[in-house]
Amino acid sequence: MSIKEDGIKLIKDNKYISWLEKFTEDNPVFFHDLCFSSFNRNNKENYNNIGFLEVFYTIIDNYAKENYICQEPSVYGRCYQIKYNDIGYEIGIVMGENIIYYCKRTDIKDNFISYDDIKNDKRQERVDMIVEKLELLSNLIYNMAYEGIPVQLISETTEKTVKKILKR
Repeated sequence: MSIKEDGIKLIKDNKYISWLEKFTEDNPVFFHDLCFSSFNRNNKENYNNIGFLEVFYTIIDNYAKENYICQEPSVYGRCYQIKYNDIGYEIGIVMGENIIYYCKRTDIKDNFISYDDIKNDKRQERVDMIVEKLELLSNLIYNMAYEGIPVQLISETTEKTVKKILKR
């Protein structure tokens, strides 16, 4: 079996999240690259599961993209915030010379993704509304371009509007 197949199996049967819950009791923040060098292969479960953090992140990332959930900024980089058994986790990446995956226990907030939703591939309620609104925007942009408004002007105006929203 490949690492990806092993990782998906661990996630689907709750073994990985159960391990993560126990492991983060003593290691509330860990980075997969540092843990590989500090954990020897004698503790095979920890060593392997640290390696599965990349697969876990990828599964969360795919779920988030399908459900229009954006990454959150964190002190380390970008992350997704998930919850399981009343425990919050930041699962994220640090971009640099290499991509480093990390996990951090954190307090649960309103915008956390339920682990069970990810596991069961539950479609989020707001997806249909987002798709509808994005289609309206796309049609409006297409119609403006069709009526002769320069695409560059449409793009610049859209960028300005987004920047104003982000400054709030």
